[in-house]
Amino acid sequence: MIYFVLFYGFMDLINKKTTFEHWVFYVGVLFFIYIGFLSLYFYLERTTSFDSAAFAFELIQTKKFVTPLNRWGSIFSQIIPLWLIKKGVSLSLFLKAYSFSFVLINFIIFLIINLGLKNKNASIVFLLTNCLSFRNTFYFSVSEYAQALSLAILVYALLEQLVNQQDRLKQILYLFISTLIACMLFYYNQLIIVPLVFIYSYIIIEKNAFKNPFIYVGFIITITWFGINLMMLPKDGYEKTKMVGIDVFIEQIPGFFYLPSWEYLIFFWEREFYILPTIILVLLITLFVNKKILSFFLFIGFIVGYLILITITYYKGASENMYEQYFIVLGFIIAFMLNSTVLKTTKIKSITTTILLLIYGGYFIYNAHIYPTKRVNYLTLLSKNGNKYTNKKFIIHPDDFPWGYSWVRWALPAETLLVSSIKGPNNSITCYLAEYGEKIDVSSNNGQLLGANWMKHLLNANNLDSNYFKIPKNSNYLITNRIDKNIFFVKETIRHNRQWLNEVQKQANENNQTLEKQIHNNAQYNIETRPPSQKIDFIIGKKDLRLTKIENEIKSNSDWMETIKLKAKERGVSVESMVTLDAQYLLSQQKE
Repeated sequence: MIYFVLFYGFMDLINKKTTFEHWVFYVGVLFFIYIGFLSLYFYLERTTSFDSAAFAFELIQTKKFVTPLNRWGSIFSQIIPLWLIKKGVSLSLFLKAYSFSFVLINFIIFLIINLGLKNKNASIVFLLTNCLSFRNTFYFSVSEYAQALSLAILVYALLEQLVNQQDRLKQILYLFISTLIACMLFYYNQLIIVPLVFIYSYIIIEKNAFKNPFIYVGFIITITWFGINLMMLPKDGYEKTKMVGIDVFIEQIPGFFYLPSWEYLIFFWEREFYILPTIILVLLITLFVNKKILSFFLFIGFIVGYLILITITYYKGASENMYEQYFIVLGFIIAFMLNSTVLKTTKIKSITTTILLLIYGGYFIYNAHIYPTKRVNYLTLLSKNGNKYTNKKFIIHPDDFPWGYSWVRWALPAETLLVSSIKGPNNSITCYLAEYGEKIDVSSNNGQLLGANWMKHLLNANNLDSNYFKIPKNSNYLITNRIDKNIFFVKETIRHNRQWLNEVQKQANENNQTLEKQIHNNAQYNIETRPPSQKIDFIIGKKDLRLTKIENEIKSNSDWMETIKLKAKERGVSVESMVTLDAQYLLSQQKE
């Protein structure tokens, strides 16, 4: 198939009658064949880590669409995998389909822009946006922000059609569709409003649409829709807590260049060997030389404003995965800058630039699999060792966890269940990562498995889908051996901690040693001088008496029990498990 497309495409491209649309189409098809292959080859990396693992696990357990935080835009990527899971396909096929579905959706959007709207430049913008600054985000497949950014470019293509139309009815039609999609993007990620504002501004400036009332109508409706819905978000909800006020901006500006988020941005630039910043600088100079002053200031304003917004929003620090998810906009902005400069020149310059940048981005997307693959290898190792024991349930000390590339603890129960079960349900294990100072009941009461509170209704050995997972119901959790002097994990922490690694690199240069040798020396020193591991309190085979008391109170109240039965039915758990869950929640409230 690939060789056919290459041969036919080459023969067509050397034909002088070939249109630019054909060039872009063939290049786009080859690009999607490439990332489609990557999505299948690295399907475990894309579906068994973090939120991806939680979504996949919940799809299997509930057989329903998963729409966390009311982001129902996620359902489109779940249609095929959900249908397959209801057909009882293997776990590996389900996960491959889930991984590939995100690529398929983007390919469909590309076809709509390229073949449906016949917009060659928007097609290139779409390809470059989904390539240039994607790294770890490609392997964080469920990123709603990345999905929304693709649809935002479809909005741009529709707005171009609107501006180019003379027919009033068609203008109204394009206005309706573009505005509908723009408003729908609120249910993907609220921050997408920033790229949308840029797109409306870009259309007005580049298309000289200052007097086009339809553009302003679409813009006002979109801004109003986002504004109203943002005000309606729960005050203690996830999205609201991520939003920072003006007071935080004022407070953080003096120390802006010392924030963890700024340090990551510098690291991101350095990792790119300055290629992306250089491209941005060259294109800005080109805009200025070509006297596109309004466009010049639009790009400058957007870049500076967006980087300040993201840097201060995540001023407390976050995982690289979280930061990079929002820095994919750098590829988006470069794509639009190219649209205002290079793509307005000759066909050969446009297609050559596009191909070179796609090769560059595609290369780095592939290379970015290193961290995700390390995570999968770690989960595979846990599965291999875990299957030596019949308990199939394990607690891991936080000092024995590879934080450098795993980043979060809450997803580990679902991650280990998925990876271990690839070879069949009889190989299933589940691991829980303890917190420092945490008190853990290692007995598995009523089949309840350890995990994040919001996932506990899914994590019960009695209710796991036996076609995919099998965990003993009544066996206790095993506590993995504590290895206080585990040099492997110290080395991994050094390698994946940017500040620490930079210091070690300086020491290696001063001591005229290899980096690996210096990492080993530092790790050894750290082990010899570190304090004893912090304590984790394990309650073996015992249950908190206060919990038992609350459970008895629930069971003695008939009205309460009726509510419990309804909740148990909705969540797909046993009544007994639901009693325990409610009791655990009430007890946690008392402790607070």
